[in-house]
Amino acid sequence: MRVRSPVGHFPLRFKGIDLDKERVSFRISMGSWPAEVSLDRFDLPLLLGAIGLLFAVFKLGRMSENRRPLGLGSKVTRFGNGG
Repeated sequence: MRVRSPVGHFPLRFKGIDLDKERVSFRISMGSWPAEVSLDRFDLPLLLGAIGLLFAVFKLGRMSENRRPLGLGSKVTRFGNGG
């Protein structure tokens, strides 16, 4: 993964995970700059909700894949010189 910024493009590299009773921290580097993303226990309900919403949208998309779009009956209208 790469991060684009006004000063250039930098690779984003995963360095490790630190587990604590209070939080989970992901150590990453963006180019030569170290960075950290931390999630504490209060972030868990929001994170689970976001994952659930993403799963629901994916599932609904898969379910609608075999259905016809709304408003289009069985009749197909062709435009142009189709023969």
